[in-house]
Amino acid sequence: MPKTAGPFLTNSFPISQTFGQNPARYAQFGMAGHNGIDIATPTETTVLAGIEGRVYSVGEDPNGYGKYVRVWDPAQNLQIIFAHLNSVAPLMQAGLPVHPWNPIGGTGNTGNSTGPHIHLGFAD
Repeated sequence: MPKTAGPFLTNSFPISQTFGQNPARYAQFGMAGHNGIDIATPTETTVLAGIEGRVYSVGEDPNGYGKYVRVWDPAQNLQIIFAHLNSVAPLMQAGLPVHPWNPIGGTGNTGNSTGPHIHLGFAD
């Protein structure tokens, strides 16, 4: 598997699932396939925002994304979701500004997940 650090992680980790993979698994959720990128990490690996924006929402979805943070990126007019977090950073509160170096939280295995990782996707 390819490795990535990208703007969101400070070390390189393997990509464990790409966009569109495993359509049979995601059909039960009415999806054509995986709706983001998963990067496998040790639990509590710090995830950085990587963008300028604003916290849109923070929540928990035990049957899906687990603990998550949605950040609105005004430059691209979209939301990025950081999901399956083990912990959420204290500054991640709806409406607060986000800078690229701000921690989002620590990676985890919450929600519908098969191991510790960060799920990065676009939120609707």
